[in-house]
Amino acid sequence: MHLRPCGGKRWMELTACRGQEALKAGTVTDKKVCSTCGIRKPVRSKHCRFCGKCVAKFDHHCPWIGTCVGYRHQPFFVLFLATSSLAGSIFCVFAFYRVALDPDCPELPVHLLTIFVYGGFFLMRYTHMFFTLGLNSLMTVYFLIMFGCHVRQVLKNLTTN
Repeated sequence: MHLRPCGGKRWMELTACRGQEALKAGTVTDKKVCSTCGIRKPVRSKHCRFCGKCVAKFDHHCPWIGTCVGYRHQPFFVLFLATSSLAGSIFCVFAFYRVALDPDCPELPVHLLTIFVYGGFFLMRYTHMFFTLGLNSLMTVYFLIMFGCHVRQVLKNLTTN
């Protein structure tokens, strides 16, 4: 195991030094001290290779929010997923409402054939909005699935890791 030299004055360095000294003295086992940063690990924690820190109740490192999702960030991450899903759904509703307000718009779909007519009108008249809505719909479905999975994990006190 690689240990950093002690003697720094910063809190993280002092904590790492205490962990290393306890490890050398044999008062703590290898499982309770992080082998990377040398500090005493909290329960159910893992070391994040992106952040370089031990994270309590580590779930994953999220590129969307740029930090680890763990004990302190999980409620904010679930709120982020919920608001992203809500914003995407609102955008979809307003996009369809905008197209429906066009005077040349055919009747709203009642059966299968009129869905294709409506979709063709939407594609021809509002091409940019059609592709934006398609991408937004995919992202909204993704966020809804992630939101559902994370709410289930919060309720069952689980992590993805």
